[in-house]
Amino acid sequence: MSLREMERIIGRAIISDAFREGLLGDRRAELLKYFYLSKEELEFLLKIRADTFVEFSQAVNDFRENPEGNFSPPKKK
Repeated sequence: MSLREMERIIGRAIISDAFREGLLGDRRAELLKYFYLSKEELEFLLKIRADTFVEFSQAVNDFRENPEGNFSPPKKK
């Protein structure tokens, strides 16, 4: 797990409204290509379904804490 890259993604989303909106919207794949992520990390981040930044960051944190587990990204309600 690239902890530094995950922190960079979350940090950028905190300070940039445009980045955060893109991350939660349909620009996620485009925005994530600028980060050094493993194939598994990228696949996970692209599968997260979150309506809010809090939901997104919670999913990232859960994955970070249990990268080898059978963790499924949250699904939109």
